[in-house]
Amino acid sequence: MTDSTVTVKPREVTGKKVAGLRRDGILPANIYGPLVEGSFPVQVAVGAFREMYKEFGETELINLFIEGETESRPVLIHDVQVEPVSGDPVHIDFYQVDMTKKVDVEVPFEIIGESPAVENRHGEMLQVLEFISLRVLPAEIPSVVEVDISGLSEVGDQITVGDLSFPDSVELLSAESEDLIVKINEIVVVTAEDLETPEPEGEEGEEGEEGEEGTEGESTEEGSQDSSE
Repeated sequence: MTDSTVTVKPREVTGKKVAGLRRDGILPANIYGPLVEGSFPVQVAVGAFREMYKEFGETELINLFIEGETESRPVLIHDVQVEPVSGDPVHIDFYQVDMTKKVDVEVPFEIIGESPAVENRHGEMLQVLEFISLRVLPAEIPSVVEVDISGLSEVGDQITVGDLSFPDSVELLSAESEDLIVKINEIVVVTAEDLETPEPEGEEGEEGEEGEEGTEGESTEEGSQDSSE
C-alpha cells in the first residue's frame, strides 16, 4: 500500500451551479464516512484527479488534505460518476475511513511469473477472475493480489482462491476457496476446413423433391404422347 497526500479545496458551490465548475475544469466531490456528519463538499482539478486515480485507483489509501484544515483525512476513492458518452468524470465520492474498522474493497489480481506450459506452447492461460472482494483494515489494504503462475507447467494446471495466502485479519467476501482464478487450457488449432460452412441439408432436400416432381411430369407427358401416337 502506498500512502500519499493530495490537496483539495473546500467547495461552496452546490446544486446545479456545479456545472460552472466543470466548465472551468473543476470536479465537484464529497467526503463521507462514519467520522463525517452528513457529507463534506470539496473540489479538485480534473487533471489532478486523473493523476490521482491513475496512481491510487479505488484500493489505495490517500491522505486527503483540505485547504484550511490542519490534518489530512485518510480516504479511499469510493465512487466516480462519469459522463455516459465521453466517459469523463463528473463527480467523485471520497470515503473517509476509520482506521480501526475494516472496510470492504475490491482488489484486482495481478498475474506474475511465467507459465512453462505457455512458454513451451503446450497450452494457453485463461484468467477467470479479475478481482476479489475483501474486508480488511484500511492500513492493510493491498493494491493488488499477486497470482504466481510459474508453477503451471501442464495443460489442466490451475490456481484457485484457496491456493492463495491471506493474513488472518483479511476476510474474503465474494469468493469461495474452490473458485478458479487461472487455468491452463489446451491450445485449440482452427484449420481452414473448420471455417468452411456446410450446405444446409434442407435446401438439398427441397431440390431433390423438385427433381422428383419434374421426373414425374416428364413421365406423364411421355405417356400422353404414346397414347396420342
